[in-house]
Amino acid sequence: MKATIKFKKTVTLVSVTTLAVLGLATSLTANTTAVQADTTQQGQQERAFNVYSRGDLVPSGSAADGLTLQSNNTITSGSLTLSYDAATVGTAINEDTQYVVQVPEELQPLVNSADFTQYISGTYQFTGADGSVEQHTYTQDEIHVLDNGATLAFDNPEITHLVGASFDIDISLDLGQAVMDTGMRIANSQSDTNYHFLSAIISDPSAIDWTLIGNYNAGTDLLTDKLDPGYDLIQVKPTIEEPVYDAATEISGTGTPGAAIEVTVNDEVIGTGTVNVSGIYHVTIPRQSSGIIISVTQNTGVGKSEATTAVVQHETADIPAPFVTNFYDNDTVLSGAGTTAGNQIVVLDADDNQIGSGYVGPNLNFDIEVPSQKAFDILYVYETNGIDRSPNRTVIVRPATK
Repeated sequence: MKATIKFKKTVTLVSVTTLAVLGLATSLTANTTAVQADTTQQGQQERAFNVYSRGDLVPSGSAADGLTLQSNNTITSGSLTLSYDAATVGTAINEDTQYVVQVPEELQPLVNSADFTQYISGTYQFTGADGSVEQHTYTQDEIHVLDNGATLAFDNPEITHLVGASFDIDISLDLGQAVMDTGMRIANSQSDTNYHFLSAIISDPSAIDWTLIGNYNAGTDLLTDKLDPGYDLIQVKPTIEEPVYDAATEISGTGTPGAAIEVTVNDEVIGTGTVNVSGIYHVTIPRQSSGIIISVTQNTGVGKSEATTAVVQHETADIPAPFVTNFYDNDTVLSGAGTTAGNQIVVLDADDNQIGSGYVGPNLNFDIEVPSQKAFDILYVYETNGIDRSPNRTVIVRPATK
């Protein structure tokens, strides 16, 4: 009786003699990379195209049930190990294969970050049907991130095997250090499964059929739907007590107790503070002009939150009319007192023409040079902060005493 061989794929010319398949001795020369017994003629299950293994995937490590926050949330730690225990499907001769891992959607942005492979390590062990063992440690050049972080691929040593061989592959991901270095947090699981991983040994990573792989291999879920506790913390944004007026020199709001508060305008820091145990912060800031956008973020140790913003509003000032001392027809300086240091004092004649101006000093007094006026002329004096103005103070020029 002669064994029937079905050829799946041609790669290189390989001479194989006296292979024992199902107790039958046969001699063959073939151009092939995947040799299997035909299902209908042999009664054996035919290997699906591109899938070389059937096995189970088991998670372990300190991150299997979630990363850990330490030192007031400033350190994130945890490593995830994925152990793949599989048997060969069919036979192979001098095959170039890859071990591939399907990455959960929530981890893909982190896995796709620059140089993520530095956080990956792994070992490979092949045990032949005859009990021979080949071990290998993956190098950085043999680890690849594919499909924008959706797939991890590992180059395996070239293999030749019969039915009954097995693979043991352990892959470790230092997720805690990756999160620390990149500042990227891992989102909570958004599906019914908790961060589902699937893996297999295949021949062509450009033609991965995960549905087909899932028919041959059992995937695994992690033990938590919140892999990164820092993710929830960084989602919490502080509040701002509004309105914030242009005259304000303090901004207040709520946040997470102990969080560092940063207040910025156009990415420039204008104030910092800390949320107190009651969840309230008060931060001193310089006065801002109406229309300016103020941004406030908080950092609980896991990174800055998204900013909460507020537009500075103008607060109409109630400025009383300035006090003016007696002004005589031979005077050229008008004196008095204002309300707020730095406000401007404006002097008008009876026709509303400006004839002089100055500023309220630190002691709230002012002295303004004006042209000499005739006795009984009328002057108007007001105070302004640049936007609001006081009512006019009417001044009647007095005749000088002869």
